[in-house]
Amino acid sequence: MGTTLEPYGLFTKPKLMARLAWKLKDWDDLLNPKLKGQIAQCTPDRIQFQPRELRVILFMHGWDKGWEWLKKLAANTGIFTARSRDVPSVVAKGEFAVGFAVPSYMAFAEVLGGYDVKGSSYPKNAYVNSGTHRRAEGRSSSKAGQAFIEFLLTEEGQRLLAELGVYPITPKYKVQGPPGSGQEKAVAFTGGMRSFFDIPVGNVYDDKVAGEKKRMEDVNSYFRKEIAEKHKDIIKEK
Repeated sequence: MGTTLEPYGLFTKPKLMARLAWKLKDWDDLLNPKLKGQIAQCTPDRIQFQPRELRVILFMHGWDKGWEWLKKLAANTGIFTARSRDVPSVVAKGEFAVGFAVPSYMAFAEVLGGYDVKGSSYPKNAYVNSGTHRRAEGRSSSKAGQAFIEFLLTEEGQRLLAELGVYPITPKYKVQGPPGSGQEKAVAFTGGMRSFFDIPVGNVYDDKVAGEKKRMEDVNSYFRKEIAEKHKDIIKEK
């Protein structure tokens, strides 16, 4: 059952972005020459939760134009990290200005760790996922699991989850807490947003198409061969 809303957006190192004199508002802002060598991302075959943003780009532009766009992104990419978790880490440390294709809670963990990173305003058609909790059927703990899920959907449960940087799954609740709390840090991280129901959210993502194993393997393989392995050549061409 869905218990939270987990956005897959972009995040930045404010000091570096100020030095570059550039802001991110939509996807195409990533392609500006000012960001050359300043973007950190991970190849899709190394991301366990699957690269939702990559597929958003392909759904928005179509196969051919989508890959053209992703190659332009690669031209501005300074590193493909070994793990998806490394993307927010290298941005938080100031090694790169922008992180691409990492869920917000990973980047928000850097905020809780004392680093200065900011989530950008979520681009058009940014992927917003329903974070889930499950209970095991037929187990002795099944009733307790059910009660736990029911608690997570209460106002108190939603408030506690918001401390981790995720958002309420219902419009009844907003992210709010005392000054200095995890909730208020999450709001500051996302530029003041307290609910995904307060902003326009587009959706081009097709779960059925994106979830086909063969298609996922094709996308991952194509990315590896045409972008990751040719990264140095792409940079030289641009």
